Amino acid sequence: MAAAEKLSSDELFVGPAPIELAERIILSLEAQVQKALHLGFDTHTLSDVVAAIHSRDMQLWNAIRGGKVIGIEITEILKFPRKTVCNLFLTAASGHTLRQWGPALLEQIEGFARAQGCDMVTGRGRIGWKKLAEGYGFNKPFILSAKRL
Repeated sequence: MAAAEKLSSDELFVGPAPIELAERIILSLEAQVQKALHLGFDTHTLSDVVAAIHSRDMQLWNAIRGGKVIGIEITEILKFPRKTVCNLFLTAASGHTLRQWGPALLEQIEGFARAQGCDMVTGRGRIGWKKLAEGYGFNKPFILSAKRL
């Protein structure tokens, strides 16, 4: 957040977040992150995500305005037999700010994904994300359903 702290109150910083600040950054949007984790079938806890970021299994990206975190994206690189994918694991935003920072952050994530040898970027989300995802160039959105056992 050091670079972001030098910005004026209306300037926007988007980019990768320092690993050592991962927990602090995520906790700044704790309610939104917890909700997203729950909607994602509770496959991870907040502690699991922080640990994965520290081990570099996941990557934390942030959007900061006026020294305040207004959004985060957590990604993970998934290797399949025929494809390498950058998965948008979790998105959390303060209020309705995603349209302010989403395009710039997605551009950075796509550059990172290309540098990692990824063939595509994927994501999942509730049905309400469909129109937004299509607006960012994602195609063939589908619904992921789960049945608890």
